[in-house]
Amino acid sequence: DDDDDDEPASSSSRGKNDNKTTPVGGLVLSDEQLSQLHLVAVHCDLEWPGRPFAWGTSVAQRLRAAYHRKEAPTPSRFQRDVAAALTRVGWAHETEHVTPEGFALDMAQPAARRAVEVDGPTHFLRRLPDDDVVLERLGGLDDSASSSDSPSRCGATSVSPSRSSSSPYVANGGTRLKSRLLCRLGWEVL
Repeated sequence: DDDDDDEPASSSSRGKNDNKTTPVGGLVLSDEQLSQLHLVAVHCDLEWPGRPFAWGTSVAQRLRAAYHRKEAPTPSRFQRDVAAALTRVGWAHETEHVTPEGFALDMAQPAARRAVEVDGPTHFLRRLPDDDVVLERLGGLDDSASSSDSPSRCGATSVSPSRSSSSPYVANGGTRLKSRLLCRLGWEVL
């Protein structure tokens, strides 16, 4: 879902519709801010089920709508090529499937909860020379909370450059959070 650029994104965000604002609880928030709150809400719902945020349904709907505006599907040529190749080999799938939580999946088999995400260069950041030292001190790149939601169960270890210490790239925070949340939601993502 990216441009067919040759280099990963810089650490600065390049969102869509950044200028749109929405009043929420007396605050005027941008789509970027509302989108981030949506991800926080999904994370909290998964970490602490049965203890939803104190806002009502209308605020939750506005957060999700902002997330949809920010994450509007823009399939790349490479993504379309991957979808066509999967179809040719008999892997029936939907393209740009949206989960009930609002996550758009590049290619998915919803009934089986299997998906393929084609993460282009804007999903990755270049590692700094001493990242390995910092990551070692932080416990590595494994962002799983428990073995039940291990990224390896979701297929992340097989193709993601963020899992290889020899790779010059690391997945950005948004990509890692989406992968973790999808895994916690029971999706197997490659």
